[in-house]
Amino acid sequence: MVAHDEEAHALLDQHELCSDGSSVRDDRALSSAYTAQFSHRFKRSCVVRWVVALIVVSLLSIFGAFIYHAREQSSETGQDTPLGYRLHAQEHTSRPPKTLVYNWNITAGIRSPDGVEKRVYLINDEFPGPVIEARSSDRVVIHVHNGLSQEGLSIHWHGLRMINQNGMDGAVGFTQSPILPGDSFNYNLTIGDDEYGTFWWHSHSDVQRADGLWGGLVVHSPDETNQQPEDYLIMIGDWFHRNQTEVLSWFADASSRGNEPVPDSLLVNGQGRFDCSMAVPARPVVCSQVTMNDLKPLFRQTNDRRARIRVVNTGSITGLTIRIDAAMMRPVRVDGGFDVHSEATEAVGILYPGERVDIDVEWKDDHAPNRWLTVYMDDENFGYPNEALNPVQHFPAFDHGNKIPSRKDLEPNEAQILDPRNLKAAAKIVDIPSVADHTILLYAKVEKLAHMDYEPVGFINHTSWKPQDPPLISQNRSGWDENQLIPSIATTREKPTRVDIIINNLDDGAHPFHLHGHSFYVLSTHRDEGRGGWGSYNPYSGEAPPNGLDLDFPLRKDTNYIPNPTFLSSASAVAGPCKPGHTSQTTDVATTTPTVLPTTTTSLGDIIITNSIANGRFANGIDGFDSEGEANHQQGGCFKDDGSPDNGCASLKAVGDSKKRFLGSFVGISQFLESLQPSTTVLYTVQFYYAVVTGGGFQMCTISASLGNKQFYSMGLFSVGNSISWNRVLTSVTADSRNANFGISMTCAGNGQALIYIDSVFVSNQVTPKNIDQFQLDFDASLPGPQSSSSTTTVSTGSLSTWLPEPDTTNEGSEHLTPTPIGTKSWLPGPDTSIGTPSRTPSSWLPGVDTTRAASTPAQTPSPWLPTVNTSKLSTPSGTPTSLLPQPDTTSEPSTPTFTPTKKVDLTTASVTTSKSETPTEACKYTHGEECEFDRFNYPQDALCAYGAYFTGPTWTESRTNYPHQDNAYQCIAICKGMENCQSVGYSQRENRCIFTSVRIKESDFINYTSQSQSWKHSYWVDKRCYKCPDCIAASVPNTPPERCSYMEGDACSRKNAPEGTVCGLDAYMAGGYWTGDQWIDQYPRQDSAGACAAICEAIRDCKGSAYKNGRCRFSAFKLSTTDGPIPLDTTRDASMNWPWDDPSCFTCPGCM
Repeated sequence: MVAHDEEAHALLDQHELCSDGSSVRDDRALSSAYTAQFSHRFKRSCVVRWVVALIVVSLLSIFGAFIYHAREQSSETGQDTPLGYRLHAQEHTSRPPKTLVYNWNITAGIRSPDGVEKRVYLINDEFPGPVIEARSSDRVVIHVHNGLSQEGLSIHWHGLRMINQNGMDGAVGFTQSPILPGDSFNYNLTIGDDEYGTFWWHSHSDVQRADGLWGGLVVHSPDETNQQPEDYLIMIGDWFHRNQTEVLSWFADASSRGNEPVPDSLLVNGQGRFDCSMAVPARPVVCSQVTMNDLKPLFRQTNDRRARIRVVNTGSITGLTIRIDAAMMRPVRVDGGFDVHSEATEAVGILYPGERVDIDVEWKDDHAPNRWLTVYMDDENFGYPNEALNPVQHFPAFDHGNKIPSRKDLEPNEAQILDPRNLKAAAKIVDIPSVADHTILLYAKVEKLAHMDYEPVGFINHTSWKPQDPPLISQNRSGWDENQLIPSIATTREKPTRVDIIINNLDDGAHPFHLHGHSFYVLSTHRDEGRGGWGSYNPYSGEAPPNGLDLDFPLRKDTNYIPNPTFLSSASAVAGPCKPGHTSQTTDVATTTPTVLPTTTTSLGDIIITNSIANGRFANGIDGFDSEGEANHQQGGCFKDDGSPDNGCASLKAVGDSKKRFLGSFVGISQFLESLQPSTTVLYTVQFYYAVVTGGGFQMCTISASLGNKQFYSMGLFSVGNSISWNRVLTSVTADSRNANFGISMTCAGNGQALIYIDSVFVSNQVTPKNIDQFQLDFDASLPGPQSSSSTTTVSTGSLSTWLPEPDTTNEGSEHLTPTPIGTKSWLPGPDTSIGTPSRTPSSWLPGVDTTRAASTPAQTPSPWLPTVNTSKLSTPSGTPTSLLPQPDTTSEPSTPTFTPTKKVDLTTASVTTSKSETPTEACKYTHGEECEFDRFNYPQDALCAYGAYFTGPTWTESRTNYPHQDNAYQCIAICKGMENCQSVGYSQRENRCIFTSVRIKESDFINYTSQSQSWKHSYWVDKRCYKCPDCIAASVPNTPPERCSYMEGDACSRKNAPEGTVCGLDAYMAGGYWTGDQWIDQYPRQDSAGACAAICEAIRDCKGSAYKNGRCRFSAFKLSTTDGPIPLDTTRDASMNWPWDDPSCFTCPGCM
């Protein structure tokens, strides 16, 4: 909603913007001096009567004009307002650039846009969202408040280049953290001087866009020479009656067989007409019939025979072709203002999701009644019929009277084809380099693989991307390259860099590709119908593209749909590096002006970061800290390697009592911190050093650290020898409240006792664990202060500024991103699982990897965790199994808590030393589910660190009685680490168990099965030397039950007495959310009883119940219940539809503990 002039002043004052009412000249408001002078003159007593009269007449004239304008506006907003958004180009192109301010409150509610009730997203209680109309060089400020109760959100400005404002681009996890429920965010963006055309905005969080969170964005050019008397924005898109979370869950399930969901209806500017009688009985809807007379006409009737229609496809699946009766249509622009040459025809298409086209329309005669806009929905991606869908829809162009539109089929070659093979640029392109500087070859395909439970998963070059945890926005920029498919490409400002991207779509369906902040030239495209659908092209084969390269009149786009089977060759002529953006989201936003980043001439060593902790070095005592137990000040023998001018620290002493082994002895220090920022966009970096001075007894002592209710560090203490080593703790944590206690404590149980020193405690949200050492740290939080000199910059931890500088590098020019916390709340809001089929994404089911931890590096790239090995085979050459040989990374330290031993300090007060245990003792076994991680700095160069295939060497297994936790590869590595005779270990997803071998694996030990019917035999193997493990938990510590059980072919469970209320042998109908045994008949051939099905279920991740009938199993993804859960069991259906369902607790299985 655009603020009125009076409201604009209030908004601009509130957000520290400026306005003069109608426009902002040079983005500056009237000076206070000028205002005071004007006020003074106006009040002078020498004003004569004729001046007063003139003022009165002027005011009356203005008032009359206002009334006339108001009447004009009322006629535009009343019942006669056309459905098409009528634009006002002249009003914007005739004025200078100004600041436009919008205030949006985003909520959700039930609406019936086509007669069928559905939960949709609302902007200021309206659906669809508002249209932003601006001109080039305008500044647009949108204050977005998230009024949703359980969903985060973000807004993407589709097609805008967003130069130097990438932090406003709205890509969750990459350029922005989501706006949390109840929070607000100010989008502050400036449109480029040469940017104009038809754009649109939409949600870029989860699947909200397809449920209506979108709107129009039109930018007018003051240099426009072909303005039409009438200008309309028409936003057309397919429409589902189910919420998109349910649609996505259906598609992500194996039962979809990879078929795209088919829409139910179609909306034009938020209005549609669904035939209620066409509703499918299996999917009932609440429907009120919309008649033809209920449809508002798209255009207003005038004497003009010409108009411009800007069409945006807002849909998810369907391409569109449009026709208007008695009109000729000629496309003049595509996407964001890219001029094209075309001929006038009666129809234009196909326009795919995300694409836009500007069409000049000329009526053949006057605006007679019974003129209709007809929309033809392309069925290329419809994998199954939807009887409820009418694929040809009509909307009245003008007042339609009582006549009914006649259905006219679209004849071949009747439409102006919006295809790069036919549509060309309006003028010759002269700035494309003749030779590509870089060429990137991509193969895209959706696979349904056995080892991924036949769920449809998208692959590009054998790699399926998974959301990062933590997301990229919270990681150091230097770590981005290892988590992206296309490497970073260096560019210069002096010479354009041509990057050719060849995309081969090998899939059964079409796919859109959109580059944020970029446009590209489509140099060539080819669809080879004669090779059974494999329209691929390899530029490295030496052959030219079948259709050649068009370097003279290539179509320019920012979104391109690639049908199957097709290859597309595009080129991006880049003028310079694209810098990653920064986020400016905090819980309290003090200003909406762009954050000023430090210039590259400022050395980071000159920037002082102030500590949030007072007296963090304990120079003269432990003042500022509350203490419990034997916490005292220590003078001498403290940490000085960071240049500390003092020799003071805190000492904590705890002595356990064997008679009170379950109570233990506690000692700790804490400090109350105020004015924290409890936000998912603010990550506090914590550093402190500790040294174990003495230790004894059973050494059952643990050091812990916490902020508020979050314990972010815990480690057992060990000590040997006669000297000490200082350990550095360096990690990050979020604040869960504005005021919280920061504490470091030690607990000893049994006969355990220890004396430790604590020093150099530092907390700040202005640094990260990876760049903290590049700044000057001010440990005295009581002296935040301004800049101390012209050459030194002081940054207060309490500041709301959100930049986090990185090292000054001339080849990257990167800006660091404000971290997003690694907390219990997901950075990307999850789907709503209150209804429908299992709300799972393919990434959560990648085999053999704990997806709560695994990084999303490409399959050929090492990960801090165990990489996902993809053994799928596309049509590209691949002669050997996938090998994962990590490369050393010396540019950054791990982001997990690190322990950095420093030089030893001789002590006269103690006769023991400490060092972190590197290997488990012979008596200690990893039985508590400990997990190891990839040792990226110290792995042996000759090791095969990870390999996915069938191992042919000698192996053995261990029962879950001895090793209860064998539920992922990381636990298997830990178990192997504790065995003297184990050199390598594998994890079998089929059997959900570890497989051990006494040999060091090499590639020749493996068989790689390429067929889907045998690839399930693969396991995930590692050399244990490549991984580092935590200290194992003592056997005396109580263990927790494992997540699942193991399985061996032929296993069957036995029934037992289950707890009261458990579903056991219940004949019931399940409407969805299950897998059939047919999907896994190769890897689980025994499906002959309820006990056999239960044994399989116990080994399958996320299986919550099983059923057996007629020689096949079914497995439920939801806990079985007749009353609760997303899909309750239904006992009222026809008995022939029922299956006997069992909860896992109904059985005792051989593969369990």
